[in-house]
Amino acid sequence: MKKLISAVVIILFITIMPLSTGAETKSDFMLSEESASVLAALFITDNVEYNPLTTWTEQTIISNAMEMTDTDGNPSAYSFELDTNEVYAGYIIVSAFYDVENYILEYSEALSPLYKKLSFNDQDTVIYTGGFGYFVDDGTDTLVSFDNDEVEKTGVESVLDEIRDESFAQDHSEIVALVKEALEDSGLEENALYLRTGTVRYDEYATSNKVEGATGDPYGYGIITDPIAFIDKVYGDGAGYKNYEYKSLESHCPHYTMAQFSDPYKPQIGNCAPTAITNLITMRANIGGISRVKNMYPDEIFSLAVNYGHDKGYYDKYNGGASPFTLDTFIKGTFNECGITVTVSSDSKVTYDKIKTEINANRPFYLSINYGYGFAYAKDASHGVAVYAYTRFKNSSNNGVKSFIKIADGWSNQGRYMDVKTLEDGRTIMRKIY
Repeated sequence: MKKLISAVVIILFITIMPLSTGAETKSDFMLSEESASVLAALFITDNVEYNPLTTWTEQTIISNAMEMTDTDGNPSAYSFELDTNEVYAGYIIVSAFYDVENYILEYSEALSPLYKKLSFNDQDTVIYTGGFGYFVDDGTDTLVSFDNDEVEKTGVESVLDEIRDESFAQDHSEIVALVKEALEDSGLEENALYLRTGTVRYDEYATSNKVEGATGDPYGYGIITDPIAFIDKVYGDGAGYKNYEYKSLESHCPHYTMAQFSDPYKPQIGNCAPTAITNLITMRANIGGISRVKNMYPDEIFSLAVNYGHDKGYYDKYNGGASPFTLDTFIKGTFNECGITVTVSSDSKVTYDKIKTEINANRPFYLSINYGYGFAYAKDASHGVAVYAYTRFKNSSNNGVKSFIKIADGWSNQGRYMDVKTLEDGRTIMRKIY
């Protein structure tokens, strides 16, 4: 176990150099602990720059580092714990190799890493095999698992090798080359010093990960809290547009967020589906006066959704994420578990009129967004939200109209808007709840 001994501040102004172009083996894609710390620093900086809801700041630093290994003693991942002004600020686990789709394997802005629940001392090694695979190695032939079971070291299989592919290494080659050169030029690699996180800026890193604006929206505008300001910025002549029709069920919406639920497995990562479902069930209960559900705590509904989805194979409570192919059944089953009988149907041809029909019937619905929203970094990432309102603005001088929905997006406890135009391109799915 290694305690972080120092921190330094550097700004990277370095020309990107290509990685080796010769024949490469899997060992060529390994990351040192120092390189991994820079990637963790860049991840924090991207959050500070592009995620308006992050609790990390420019004062967030790496306060502790630990190497985890596979069963053969080779590095498998690095854990970096964080502080903001000497207050604990969560952790980031970075893969020890970069030929993976996402080298950020796990993180939280508040909780401690899961291996902290294991009992180990400074002479022990933490073995990490991916997913929920944390073990303590005390030098014997047996390991102690996360559940305190003793298992034979030879019987432990790693899922990390299965997710490695050389094509992923090419995706990350530029940023890794930059990091390695920065460390070599500054002497950080040799001296095992680390970066203070909030000061590293690499715009090309955001571009390579398809970050556009604050939210990955098609315009680069960011989160929409004021439709008129958005119209003015994106379309022009915002002052000429006046609201002329709307309906909102917002008074029934609690705006629960992903961060508020105490999911011990994967907090705030991939739990948008149970969060949106919890918002929708609560709204349906408030609208229909269903006392049984109104008397439930939000944590009860969320936990019911998580455990029901996991038991049925619709949701992975350890790694986050709901399958889009069974999401309708996941929603319907969770409603039924709460005593609300519903039918759920999907519609990938989203239109303003269809949205109006649902909201006018007092039926808030689930919206799957497949091009990225909010904290979704990649354009092909997905997110799920609860839709409860529509509004349309009209320009009296040219009769132009701009339409919006209002949503509980799982990130904020306030409603936000989406331009209906961005929903009509086949990358969103209405999941209507009857």
